[in-house]
Amino acid sequence: MAEEHSGFILLGDIDGSTNSKDISAENLNVDTKVDIAPASGGGILEVRNQTANQAASGKIIWGESNIDAFELQYDGSNDDLTLFSNTKSDIMVVSRSAGGVTWGYNNTVSGNLHITGTSRLVGNVLTNAQLDVEGYSTFGNGSALLSRFTMRIDRDFSASATAAGQLQLRGILTATGGTGQLYGASFNPSGTVINSGNAHSVVSSVIIDEPTITLTSGTATIASSLYIQRAPTEGGDNYALCVDSGLSRFDGDGTDVFELPADATDPTGGGGAATGRIPVKIGGATVYIPYY
Repeated sequence: MAEEHSGFILLGDIDGSTNSKDISAENLNVDTKVDIAPASGGGILEVRNQTANQAASGKIIWGESNIDAFELQYDGSNDDLTLFSNTKSDIMVVSRSAGGVTWGYNNTVSGNLHITGTSRLVGNVLTNAQLDVEGYSTFGNGSALLSRFTMRIDRDFSASATAAGQLQLRGILTATGGTGQLYGASFNPSGTVINSGNAHSVVSSVIIDEPTITLTSGTATIASSLYIQRAPTEGGDNYALCVDSGLSRFDGDGTDVFELPADATDPTGGGGAATGRIPVKIGGATVYIPYY
């Protein structure tokens, strides 16, 4: 066995033949490196227990205090660095050509996971802790990242369920103290700074466009850009829509501005319809406005 820089170089098999041989060693200390380079086939560095009932597992330990890193490298003639076991193959594959790491099975990260480059997760991701994304993101199937949107949802899919959508807010919020507002979602921008030198047609906290419906089979009974299903009943005052401050503007469709029920219930309490009148609550009292 030749010596190089206090390490070992294994060229071919130990006896110089084509027959594979094993080296058994205990307390083998190597200062620099071990090169395993058989004349044919792949070289194997195997660390294992001598007997099945040993308490300690076979392992490679890198633990000197003055060493900053432990590196596994492949040379230019190899493409993949694969971690596998006897029962599960391809646990982790580091691919030179693909430029990434592929995990073949579920993985648990108990500490912090820092991803500084581009990573592709093809399976489900479950976190039992908090998720902090310091940047912008896109949720979709093949949608590109756009730096002008902090979060973008752009997913094309088909659904056969009774109700489906791109975003759903659910869950129960329980207030155990305080007197502040409670809500399912809040749109409260910290500020909008216009420094473009241009005129911007609309500046808004929320913009809602029409749903762009294509009827290929079936119908839409009610179609709207904003649909409020019902008003609460538990408050002192209950509204389906409440504008707490500021003017409200309704441009209409060029012909009509509002659509209201045709007739009110008889205000005298005698039953029947109050033909030609629309109920409107003004100052806490209901009045009936004639419309013809």
